Amino acid sequence: MRHIFTLLVSLWLQSCAYSIHQNHMGSFDESTATKGKIIKVDHKEQIIFADFTDVNWVDRSYQELMAKCPAGRIIGISTLYATDLGFFSWKERIRLEGSCITP
Repeated sequence: MRHIFTLLVSLWLQSCAYSIHQNHMGSFDESTATKGKIIKVDHKEQIIFADFTDVNWVDRSYQELMAKCPAGRIIGISTLYATDLGFFSWKERIRLEGSCITP
């Protein structure tokens, strides 16, 4: 009986949850909606025991998206912000996606 209890407690401590906090879609011009090249940036940040030393990871993700379209403009940017929860840690995820329109 003790082994079953230990197994259940260890499974409970390893449990996790997923949460989507925000999903935003930017506007775009209908005349240019199908002419662009789709660009994406996925970034993950692991946080253990509330260690918030890196607070600029979202800004770096945005700069990386902008660098993928240096000579054009980005329209229809969608942003997905989610969290994977674990035991005393979590992983924050952001996905930026847009359409690069070049002249």
